[in-house]
Amino acid sequence: MIAQHFYAVLLLFGCLASLITLREKNKNDSRTAFNNDFNLSDEGNTGNNTLNVNELYKYESFFVRNYNESEDETKVRNVYIQGLFEIETKNGTRPEGYSEMLSAQLAIDHINKYKILPGYSLKLLINNTKCDPGIGLDRFFHALYSNNTVIMVLTGSCSTVTEALANVVPYWNVVQISYASKSPILSDRKKFPLFFRTVAVASSHNNARIAFVKQYKWETVAIFSENQEYYLLPLNNFVKDMELANISCSATITFSKENLLEQLTVLKELEVRVIFGSFSSSIAPQVFCEIYNLHMFGSEYVWILQEETNLWWEDANDKLCDKKELLLASDGIFLTSNHNNLSDVVSVYNLTSNDFFAELISYTNITISQYAPLVYDAVWTMAFTLREAIEYYDIQPKDFSYKNHQQLQAFLKIMKKMRFMGISGPVIYKGADRIGSTIFKQLQRGQTNSVAVFDPLSTALNFDCKFCKPVRWKDNQVPVARRILKKRLEAVPKLAFYTISSVSSLGIICSVIFLYFNLHFRRMRTVKLSSPYMNNTAVIGCMTVYLAVTILGMDSSFLPSKDGFTYLCIVRVYLLSAGFSLTFGSLFAKTYRIHRIFTYRRTSFIKDKLLKDKPLIALVCLLLIIDGLIVILWSVVDPMKYSLYDLPIEISATNKGVAYQPQVETCRSENTLGWFTAMYGYKGILLMMVVYMAWETRRVKIPELNDSQYIGICVYSVLSSTLVIILSNLIPNHPTITYLTTAISILTSTTIIVILLFLPKLKSILARADPIDPIEKSMGLKTEFNTRRFLIDDPKDLIYRLEAQNKVYRNEIQLLDQEITRLENQLTHASSKVSSISGLGGLFLKHKRGSCCEYNTSRTLKTHSGVSRASWPTEVSDVDQTFSQNYSAFSSTGSTLYDQMKRLFGSISLVWHFKADDANSDDSVETKDEFVPLPIPEEEEDGEQRWLFNVTSAVQYSHKDINFAAQTENGGHMSKERY
Repeated sequence: MIAQHFYAVLLLFGCLASLITLREKNKNDSRTAFNNDFNLSDEGNTGNNTLNVNELYKYESFFVRNYNESEDETKVRNVYIQGLFEIETKNGTRPEGYSEMLSAQLAIDHINKYKILPGYSLKLLINNTKCDPGIGLDRFFHALYSNNTVIMVLTGSCSTVTEALANVVPYWNVVQISYASKSPILSDRKKFPLFFRTVAVASSHNNARIAFVKQYKWETVAIFSENQEYYLLPLNNFVKDMELANISCSATITFSKENLLEQLTVLKELEVRVIFGSFSSSIAPQVFCEIYNLHMFGSEYVWILQEETNLWWEDANDKLCDKKELLLASDGIFLTSNHNNLSDVVSVYNLTSNDFFAELISYTNITISQYAPLVYDAVWTMAFTLREAIEYYDIQPKDFSYKNHQQLQAFLKIMKKMRFMGISGPVIYKGADRIGSTIFKQLQRGQTNSVAVFDPLSTALNFDCKFCKPVRWKDNQVPVARRILKKRLEAVPKLAFYTISSVSSLGIICSVIFLYFNLHFRRMRTVKLSSPYMNNTAVIGCMTVYLAVTILGMDSSFLPSKDGFTYLCIVRVYLLSAGFSLTFGSLFAKTYRIHRIFTYRRTSFIKDKLLKDKPLIALVCLLLIIDGLIVILWSVVDPMKYSLYDLPIEISATNKGVAYQPQVETCRSENTLGWFTAMYGYKGILLMMVVYMAWETRRVKIPELNDSQYIGICVYSVLSSTLVIILSNLIPNHPTITYLTTAISILTSTTIIVILLFLPKLKSILARADPIDPIEKSMGLKTEFNTRRFLIDDPKDLIYRLEAQNKVYRNEIQLLDQEITRLENQLTHASSKVSSISGLGGLFLKHKRGSCCEYNTSRTLKTHSGVSRASWPTEVSDVDQTFSQNYSAFSSTGSTLYDQMKRLFGSISLVWHFKADDANSDDSVETKDEFVPLPIPEEEEDGEQRWLFNVTSAVQYSHKDINFAAQTENGGHMSKERY
């Protein structure tokens, strides 16, 4: 029982304690009833606050000096507003919060002093939200459930706390005013209908920006924004406002850190030069480094940004650009910001900005917040709203109720029309946002200088303010927003075209002259040896190339319609290809014939139809057919289409607002590169084959036959021209230079080919009336009285020929002696009826023994100095082996003497070639049994030619073809050879 009574007593005391606590909590005390964290009239209630009490308490007279006056008047009623400040944050104490709180209290004092609200005294309940939405809501709810009514709420710079309260206050019909929250979402009137702010956010500068654009008559702009809600939302109204002001927004491009470069490239391609940027200061250095790399700065571009607190243009990222490059890219940009310090403007309450700061500093030495003037004007906005409600709507603050919608609508109407000059500038509200003064600054050589101020009351820009400096434009010219683009068709200048055409015509005339020369002198040995028909084909190819160069400079103005330009392109391609095939195909054909003859020089019988002109010309025509097939296939499968190639835009020198888009006429197909590769691929193969044949025939010593040096020069010129043309096509932005380079390169190489083919032959014909046989000349021989001799008479050669002739005569004498002996023996035997001497006639009667004696060498030199013929000796000096074994007079085969003598004398008249060893430097003679016959053609009845050995002449010529002397084994050189 005792225990139960004891517990009952404890329970009774607990209930009493709880009741007393609740009564104290709900007691109507202006110092603590609203959870007033900082009531400076009672030192004991501030002991647990985080604010430095000793520092703030010395300003007690400042805060309460007007309170005592109102308390003495019994008719004055208190009107309460709640102030939620960020004195502290998660990072510690926020010094600027003290000055903001003092600014609000200073405004309260001035309002009460000047009795703005007759019969009422305005009271400020100060709370610290610590930038925590939970704490802010808790302080607000404590004020709501107190006995006295809070008419309005003043919030600070922490947007999270402001947004949380803005969602709640509509349920209690309490107007909320913020002096520093810049969140763009708070501008949404549907979501936050009772929210206002005195700080000018980015969207509040729309009118100022539009006025700035109109000042320089820019009609088109672009927006480049970071892909975040904070930077995107203010742009919605800005685009609408610009459309209402007849300003076109070409594009609104958003970007992230990952696609910054791609989006900037898209922006550059728009060709819009006035750009509004909306992005954070942290990414700004990266943005302008990319702007520097893309050359989107300088006299051609205008960048307008929102000013930030930090100097981001000094924070360069070395990976993208250095500080110097960043400053260069950002130089000249414009920055917009709030203009809160109007030192020379007097507010409606007879207070300037300088007076305000002087009075505020006189009470404290703490850091003055940049939002201090905004706090002051926000409190005055509340006071003016209550005054208007009392005077014009007969609404008494004492009758305010959280459920009275009429009072709330009156407050909203008043604030919507409110317009006064505060210490931070004009106070005008457009929706939730304040339309304040805007200042324009320009970054000039790393320093921000004010250049203009926008007054929202007069909606005018002032470039002549006391602290304003002139706007600096690059090159002293205002950029244009967007140039007028005019297309211009670029054609080859008439002077260049006619000059090239004249040179091409001159080349065609010279080619015709050379062609006539080649046809007129085609039977002369010098011309005939050089394959005149092949040369004619080559010169026709050169004429084709000259014609193609002329057509290369033609455009659609030369044609009745642009549809014909496609056919003109096809003609260009075919003429160039056909000209190349004719020229180098002919060079290949003639060189191939020389190569084949000298490759089969050891063969005793050559009959090859490929050595005639007709098959070789057919080979060249085959190349033309291949060119035609490729062009036809190209036109059918992937036809060329007329198109215009855009060159870089050119800005007018006289009018910066006009830009020209040069265009060049061209023909394109889907796979142009592939078709050109196919066409000129086999041309390269042909060129390599020509080079190979020229290399193989380089040792031919007959100048009229050996064109290897000339062919090499021609190939070098073609390759050089090709290289020059390829390099010129790498600069397509200069069509005139490209055309001149291409035309001059083709004309040069073609002219070199024509000159090398015909000029040496023309010179040789005009220089000599009686030309020397080029084949005999190449062999070191000459023809005198139908006998070939060395060009230079060598005494040793003369002695050698006499000795050789002496050996021949001695052989003949020995044979005759043997035959006489045999005949005498037959006469002795009368029974012999058959004479072995029959058939010989009197062949040897002219030879007398007295003339067949052995000659003395010195005597022979005198007597036979004019010997005109001699046989070639063999390597064997024995008399019995003077002739080849095939023609030996003493064969053991048992053939008749008649047959042996016939074979003997049939062999004497053969022409033998012996090659001496080049390594032997003395005058000794070494000969070989090997011989190389000189081929000549022999006409058959059907017109065909057979290549036979001639026993009387080294070289003959036919009227249809050129027949060549074969080379000796040492490449045509006849050193140590004896004739």
